[in-house]
Amino acid sequence: INGQRYIVNRSQLYCNGPTIRINNQWFAQPFIIQAIGSRRELLAAINSNTSYAFGLKTRGIFIEANTSLSLNIPAYSGEGYQYLETEAP
Repeated sequence: INGQRYIVNRSQLYCNGPTIRINNQWFAQPFIIQAIGSRRELLAAINSNTSYAFGLKTRGIFIEANTSLSLNIPAYSGEGYQYLETEAP
């Protein structure tokens, strides 16, 4: 989100009116959310009439979804993940 990597159960995300705080950094609109996954499935999820995005659209909030074949998401810069290890086979 706006260049900050969101890690479930690790990152802090707070909304305060038209601004958000993620990983102790404040951001104003627009919010740019990048995700890695199946382009078709991600677009279907955001355009579904049961999605949170659909509810925002019905209230007049502009949402644009784009896809890309190549995406660079920055590393997590918060505390707690100095090294990642894999389990031995």
